Amino acid sequence: MKKTLKKIFNIVWHVLVATAFCGFIVLPFLHNTINKTLGQWLWYPCLAIFLVYSFIPNKKMKEQSKFVQISSSGGILQLLFIISGIFVINYYDIGYNWYWFAFTLIAVSIPIGCVTVKAWAESKNTYSTEQVKAANVRLGKYIMFYWLLDLFYMACFNQWLVLQFVFGGVAMLIVFYSLTVAFLSESKTNKWLLLTDFLLGIGLTVYLIYIIPNSSLREILIPIISAVYGGLLTLVGVAWTIKSNNKDRKADLERIENERKEEERKKAKPLFTFNMFDHIPSTKDGRKICVTIEDLNKDCSVHAEIENSDKCSFEIKRLYHDKKWYELNGNTVILPNSKVLFAFNFNDVFDMYLEVVDSLGYTYYYELKVLHLVIGKGDGKHFHTIREIRETPSKILEEKRILVKTQD
Repeated sequence: MKKTLKKIFNIVWHVLVATAFCGFIVLPFLHNTINKTLGQWLWYPCLAIFLVYSFIPNKKMKEQSKFVQISSSGGILQLLFIISGIFVINYYDIGYNWYWFAFTLIAVSIPIGCVTVKAWAESKNTYSTEQVKAANVRLGKYIMFYWLLDLFYMACFNQWLVLQFVFGGVAMLIVFYSLTVAFLSESKTNKWLLLTDFLLGIGLTVYLIYIIPNSSLREILIPIISAVYGGLLTLVGVAWTIKSNNKDRKADLERIENERKEEERKKAKPLFTFNMFDHIPSTKDGRKICVTIEDLNKDCSVHAEIENSDKCSFEIKRLYHDKKWYELNGNTVILPNSKVLFAFNFNDVFDMYLEVVDSLGYTYYYELKVLHLVIGKGDGKHFHTIREIRETPSKILEEKRILVKTQD
């Protein structure tokens, strides 16, 4: 019940704050519609609510720098609104000075807002040093672009025709350049942001054409600019189609390459068997030997023969037993249609694994099962031979902590 009431209170509080914010911003601009007294009766309650909200601490920003904490809590931004707004509401008859107030307020708010968004993003995610540097550069570009739009706004309300064309034209070129780069880039882009930039560019173009004082020049420029936009849209469509086709072609090539690698891997995967011994085999016939030499002090011995198929060669890399990996010596590489004498010593009959590497470098693991036969007369060790070899996924060895778990 308490959680439900708390949620309801939060919803009501945020709706009230949003309404107060709208009233706080809009009411000073209605000096030609409502009288001063009514405006003040409506505006000051909005001021009180907005003032309370301005200094509620933001718990999520405690670990950030002091400047980020202040800008993220909105303290500077709200104070600028409040202080400047008080003058506006108390002097309704100041003419159009509030345009300059809005221009100054926007100019100051732009860097604060950008820093706030960056701080919020950094509080939600972890970024590398290179990503932070790139974000700082992008942040500076955003601030300069929004300041350019603010200068365009200043030129508009002062009706400075030349500066309107200068600031508006530069902003329009930046917008369409950014759109071109976004369309040609391989990285993923936000479609809504692209649409917003496109509409902004169209709006700037229409406005700049509208304010041309010479009607004849305006009539000449309209079809030219329309043709340019038509060609631009065609080029964008072609570029987007090429980009989409390249993306599909790249995906197909990656799929084909992965299929080829998988087929090669299947061909290179070891296929071998074993032959059992009931005695310690002789090595006088020059047979190849693959043995461990670090486990000679163990009480049990294993002798068997590994026989490879005619499929491909492979290498016996390591052997695991008695909670330790042992390196193998001798003829560790087994060629197609070859045999090698395989021998080692152990104490614990459980958890024996063989690590095998194929000709492409892929690693496979096999569990060994041994069979006890006799006690050797010469060395007194318990003689064993291999009775089963079974492939085992590496995940099982990772779960048993025989292998270090790999990162995905």
